[in-house]
Amino acid sequence: MKKKLLSLVMSFMMIFTCVIPISAQSTNRPAESSIVDILEDILGKDDPEIEMKTGTMKIGQTKTVKVDGDLAMHIYQLDVAKETSIQLKANTNAQVFEVAITSDELEPVWEDFVVNEKKDNKELTTDLKLKAGSYAVVVTATKGTSTITSTVKSTALKTISPFTVDAVLPGANVVSGTGLKGATVKVVTSEFKTYTTTVDQNGKYSVKIPTQEEYDSIMVKISKDGYASKLKVVDVEYKEIRTFTVNNIKTTSTTVTGKGLNGATVKAYVNGKQIGKSATVKNGKYSIKIPKQKIGTKVKVKISKTGYESRTKTVTVKKAFTSNLTINSVKKTSTYVTGKGQSGATVRAYVNGKQIGKSATVKNGKYSIKIPKQSKGKKITVKMTKTNYITVSKTTTVK
Repeated sequence: MKKKLLSLVMSFMMIFTCVIPISAQSTNRPAESSIVDILEDILGKDDPEIEMKTGTMKIGQTKTVKVDGDLAMHIYQLDVAKETSIQLKANTNAQVFEVAITSDELEPVWEDFVVNEKKDNKELTTDLKLKAGSYAVVVTATKGTSTITSTVKSTALKTISPFTVDAVLPGANVVSGTGLKGATVKVVTSEFKTYTTTVDQNGKYSVKIPTQEEYDSIMVKISKDGYASKLKVVDVEYKEIRTFTVNNIKTTSTTVTGKGLNGATVKAYVNGKQIGKSATVKNGKYSIKIPKQKIGTKVKVKISKTGYESRTKTVTVKKAFTSNLTINSVKKTSTYVTGKGQSGATVRAYVNGKQIGKSATVKNGKYSIKIPKQSKGKKITVKMTKTNYITVSKTTTVK
């Protein structure tokens, strides 16, 4: 419920896609009150005072955010003419304060947050390197006074490299990756808790966190003196199997073949019952031995692999044409496309995916499609179809 409320609040504030407020005041333990708890109190009022403002900000300029109501969000446009190393500093006595920077493509650059129960003065300081472009500096705060300043560093900041975050799968309780030796890594979970570690001498880090659920999000921050801090937002989700195809299945087929992710397992089903044995994808291909199936049978093929979201495809068993499709030479003066095919089948001609002329029926093994004249070099594709048969096509170039 709290996560849904947070999403709703951020959507209302029009920055849901930009930033995810996180309460993380100390390392290895949560702050006494989370941002969600505080926002629940604010939004639970009969008439909460919520303010939004927009403006511009320049490097070297100080902006003051004075909130007299319950909650305010100020969004400043920051234009950077060339790559610049800056120090971003904020001072606040608000109970809740967050500053975030996003690119003009809504990519998160940095986020920092404090929950200040005593409402005394707190300071946040971060070193960043901004490329040329436009940015949004988003300040969210509860009642109080806050200032934010960006100043040019006298010495250009170095770039932290490498910085990677391994995929975080549902059920995971560790975040790992690579980073610059000696750098500090902070992981902020969707439960608003922060966990900290240091990149070891081998350039690796590993942080134990509570077990994560699918669709959670975590932020991973890395920083080191003299270097520009970096941030990555990671969604907790299964990886995607991008390559998965199933070739046509004929009434004479004794195998199901196709392409898939190496190491994945592929199985075939009919009416929920597995047919044949499972197969493993090798060199990007798989082959499952199956008994012959009747025409019209729907074969569901499923591919799966640990850490990946399973995918399925359904293929209907069809007959194969016994007569080959051919296309005779087509010239730029031609007004017909002719050739041979299976009697009773329908043939159509296409240019760039668009049908030209009307369809024709193959009679006595031959067809003739009337078409408008085509310019030299055009590619004409002829498709032959018939109910319960596998569609075939041929392409020729106009001479």
